[in-house]
Amino acid sequence: MKNYTPKRYNSFAILLHWVMALSFFAMLGTGVYMVYFDIDRSLQFQMYQWHKSGGVLLFLAFFLRLAVRFVTAKPALPESFPKLERMAAHLGHLGLYVVMFLLPLSGWLMVSSSVYGLPTIVFGWFEWPHMPNL
Repeated sequence: MKNYTPKRYNSFAILLHWVMALSFFAMLGTGVYMVYFDIDRSLQFQMYQWHKSGGVLLFLAFFLRLAVRFVTAKPALPESFPKLERMAAHLGHLGLYVVMFLLPLSGWLMVSSSVYGLPTIVFGWFEWPHMPNL
């Protein structure tokens, strides 16, 4: 079993991939909407809370995804890919993981350094702390 190479990712990894991908696009859409569109202040405030809650869940999902990535076998790239394309594929994949980590982290930094000091209550479940010393 040590040399097992699957032909595709497992179902959980695929589901996690698509849920996170769609969530990042939803976060982009809601972020643009709540900042650049003229909406009622109470709706805007509520959207900020949802947006922050979604960011926290995406941040936590990143670590789940990273764990799944390291404990499950991944399919090999086709042998027909030239070495440069293989390297580009690996670098692109690494870049996406960096972005999946930095986007929620940057939001957390912005919320933590805000002069308003509003707490992040994740969907009413728990309070997410601000970064210390900001």
